[in-house]
Amino acid sequence: MTSVVENIGLEALMDRANIIFTNGYVFDGELNIEQLSKSFKAVVDSVRKFKFQLKYESQSNFHWNKRNESEKLFNHQISTDIEEAFKTLSSQSLDLIGNNPILMSVLENKQQAQFIIAVSTNHTYMDARSSNYIFNHIIKHYNASLNNEKQSIDSTINNIMSLRTISGNTFAEQAISARPEINNTDNIDGLLDYTTEDVGKYGIERSELTQCLDNYKKTNHKPLISQLDINNCISNCRKNHPQITKNSVVCAMLVKAIYLVNVEQRNKPQQHKVSFKMLSDLLTVDKRKQYTGNYISFLPVTVDAEISLSEIALQIHNRIVEFKTNGIDISMFSLTEQAIEQELVGTTDETLSFVVTNWTNYDYLTSTNFLYNCKSTKHLSAVNIEPKDNLGAALVNRPVVAINFSPNTELCLSFFPSLKCPQENKDLLIKFKTLLQSN
Repeated sequence: MTSVVENIGLEALMDRANIIFTNGYVFDGELNIEQLSKSFKAVVDSVRKFKFQLKYESQSNFHWNKRNESEKLFNHQISTDIEEAFKTLSSQSLDLIGNNPILMSVLENKQQAQFIIAVSTNHTYMDARSSNYIFNHIIKHYNASLNNEKQSIDSTINNIMSLRTISGNTFAEQAISARPEINNTDNIDGLLDYTTEDVGKYGIERSELTQCLDNYKKTNHKPLISQLDINNCISNCRKNHPQITKNSVVCAMLVKAIYLVNVEQRNKPQQHKVSFKMLSDLLTVDKRKQYTGNYISFLPVTVDAEISLSEIALQIHNRIVEFKTNGIDISMFSLTEQAIEQELVGTTDETLSFVVTNWTNYDYLTSTNFLYNCKSTKHLSAVNIEPKDNLGAALVNRPVVAINFSPNTELCLSFFPSLKCPQENKDLLIKFKTLLQSN
């Protein structure tokens, strides 16, 4: 243990799951690749956590040790199809990143002034929003360097150097004590009593994991990514309930896609519930400037799947409001840390049909001049996984979906590779697209 990197139990699990997630930021314009490489090195060199590596012994016994000087992985390639190159990059990301925490790749369009800056991150080190924060500072450094703004350059580096990882237990204690309205005991009781269902049997049972993992490691995996216009669907849902978020609508569509597969392909009853886990980012804007790591929790959500899309979205929205208002997401983080300390994670099968996370980079989404002299166009994402053991496999043993919204309001939906049945993800995506046509 160090003053820079303390233990978050979830990061031990992420080490076993071996997840590399890649965000792709698409721009129109000209890029100074040499300066971006320098800015990448300057910022990455300043992330103190990157100077350590997790040594895993067990759920309750792991350490962050000083590592040998890591490579600064910055790649540049020219392609006639940069989005296809992005998919290939993700499929190769485990090999490309090796034991390093982060990789940046510039995919340049051979035929026009367009490129993707792709950032691949090892989930052991941080969650997607923490990765976004690092990326945004690389861009700030790049912009400031091109404009000879020394004060901004120094401020950017100082911000990154100040980041540290406090332990999961310390974070939970601080977060709970800072909000008197949180009744942690009631929250935990509610979580333990919360009813979930997996009618379609999407979760891989523990008894199957060894064989599934063996088979998975023998095959190559290309990411399943789809870019979709869901604006009409969002507008239609908001006619009845204007308060619901875009994220709630996407989650409702995933629920409905699961429901349609259940009814039409798995002979399940017309009336049933669907349960899933939704990722919740726990860091406030101010705390994001202090800490980097996996400060996230996964909250169970159960909804009536046979009702209309807008009503499903409302149920999801209300659940999100409930766990944010009452700090249930913080209590879940605390409960998870305790379970990891007791080595209880992965010892039971969960009745959940899928997991969903939102990686939208809101600075990229809302800034009109995010990258100097370039236009931001879309945000892509992709994931590659190769669990190291059954504990890691248990974290990704059902469909896992990442949501990204782009400056052009387009949705990018990306699926983690399936350990058991890739067709399952494809079926869900087909039903998702069907819903777009009818809503």
